[in-house]
Amino acid sequence: MNGSHTASDGELWVEVFYTTEPSIGSDRSFMLTAVGITAVMTQSGSHYTVLVPAAEAARARVELHRYNIESAPAPAQTRGYPLHRGALTGSAIALMFLFTIAGLSTHGWLSHDWYEVGALIGSKVQAGEWWRVITALTLHADLAHLAGNAGFGLVFGSACAALYGPGRGWLLILMASTLANMAESWWMPPGMSSLGASTAVFAALGLVTAKGRTPHHGHRWFREFYAALIAGVLLLALLGTGDAHTDILGHALGFATGLMLGLPLRDAPFVSQWKDRLGGAVAILTCTGAWALALTHSESFR
Repeated sequence: MNGSHTASDGELWVEVFYTTEPSIGSDRSFMLTAVGITAVMTQSGSHYTVLVPAAEAARARVELHRYNIESAPAPAQTRGYPLHRGALTGSAIALMFLFTIAGLSTHGWLSHDWYEVGALIGSKVQAGEWWRVITALTLHADLAHLAGNAGFGLVFGSACAALYGPGRGWLLILMASTLANMAESWWMPPGMSSLGASTAVFAALGLVTAKGRTPHHGHRWFREFYAALIAGVLLLALLGTGDAHTDILGHALGFATGLMLGLPLRDAPFVSQWKDRLGGAVAILTCTGAWALALTHSESFR
């Protein structure tokens, strides 16, 4: 594209664009004219050439390059996150564990008062019984309490498992809710106790909220995350508050710790299947180990 033409008045015109499509040539000629560059389109056989005065050729090429970039179709962007398989299976295993503990604790298996040794009591956690921040998550006041947490746990837990992986997702839920219970134990007034998986439910909600942006870069991610955060807070307000017996602090801490753990992992790649399963196994073994410590400690003080 380096042809030149001399007009009848002696002015040198330079070729800056050519095409076989008259509409494209006309479009480029019109664009150059619109930005103040004199341009004409000529035809030679099947080719259409855009000419500009030699003095304006450099600027014309810059404007054409800019126009090509701006008019090029935007590359397709992957929106949302790919989902892991086995989310429902992983959540079903977690709920089976909860119902198993519920059955054992209700019938006082091994002649222990599971509520006495496993409930979250701030003074006892500070005295060294750290396992309570885990065991309390698996205890429930009654069947209605268990059923409510199981239902919401299936919804938010499955969403979390689909986003992070069944094993890794539930391990993150356990980690976040454990941190929340640990924090709450330091703020609990004397004589107060807490139990139930609702802290874990809202930890799962926090983890899901942290994924509320697409994995592409750019300023749009902030708006998308902000919208997801607002939705998460509204759900927390709707589901996490209730009567005087509702552990609002635990719910808020669970949501906050889930969000805190989830944000650094929002663009984390898939984990291999064996690593994901390892995460699930670690979660189950951690809960089982915490209960073993709780029951052993109770036996030693009989």
